[in-house]
Amino acid sequence: MLLRNLVGRRLRGTRLDPFGRAEVRRVERALVEEYRALVEHALRRLDPSTAPRVVAIAELPDVAEAAVIGVDDEITGEAVVAYVKATPAGASDNLEDVVRRHCESRLARFKQPSVIHVVDRLPYTPTGKVQKGRLRATERRRALGLLE
Repeated sequence: MLLRNLVGRRLRGTRLDPFGRAEVRRVERALVEEYRALVEHALRRLDPSTAPRVVAIAELPDVAEAAVIGVDDEITGEAVVAYVKATPAGASDNLEDVVRRHCESRLARFKQPSVIHVVDRLPYTPTGKVQKGRLRATERRRALGLLE
């Protein structure tokens, strides 16, 4: 109480006022909590169950590379979309059907890709990881009717 009275008279409103910064600290704590919530939300979207989906697709001898992403779906909430690059020997018109039958025999129904795109190449980062953000952007453009 004594400290508050001393500080209140001489330092109130200056940058040395330890009690006047309470609002700033409250806002900072709120921002930190919001950031934590965003990080937790992002971590929930990272699903370790996508690994078996990609492995099941990549087991095919006609598939050179594969990537799987989740996209928003009105019915189920999220749908699986697979991007597949064919090997030179496996480049055929029915690769999509082959991948679909292979996934049906190895994966539970909710893990099976609802859409399979056969692509010439997958986008990679300089470190060699698939750029799933770019694949999601492609799907968003496709959903808006900007792509075929």
